[in-house]
Amino acid sequence: QAPLQNKVAGWELGSKGCYDADTLANLQKQLVEGGLEKFADGNVEFCSNKELPTELCDVLRAETCKCDPVQLGALMADHTQLDHRATLPRINVPCLNVYGGKSKVFPKEGCESIALKVVNCQNVEYEDCNHW
Repeated sequence: QAPLQNKVAGWELGSKGCYDADTLANLQKQLVEGGLEKFADGNVEFCSNKELPTELCDVLRAETCKCDPVQLGALMADHTQLDHRATLPRINVPCLNVYGGKSKVFPKEGCESIALKVVNCQNVEYEDCNHW
């Protein structure tokens, strides 16, 4: 995950899918009007770059469909707008930042930026992996 999901002036390394008020509103509308099943299918496809076993896809979809769509939209609204960039330099314990190098969700550079801000942080890229 990047330290800020939204894109703002001077920061274009946020999410590739939900990155401002308009894309958040669209996501929230899809959750409520389009149904969780459709959202769950798209979420599995967006967050994985490899073909997953059918059984695992079924579990991921089923877990997503347990969510209340309004609350899931509220969760997205909460964490898309949080900007952790100023907080990261205050972390004074060793950190390991793990991310997928083929993420369809976040640019690799956004994930890598965490180690530039945290004093004692090591990046580990799983080169052939996505968000999940």
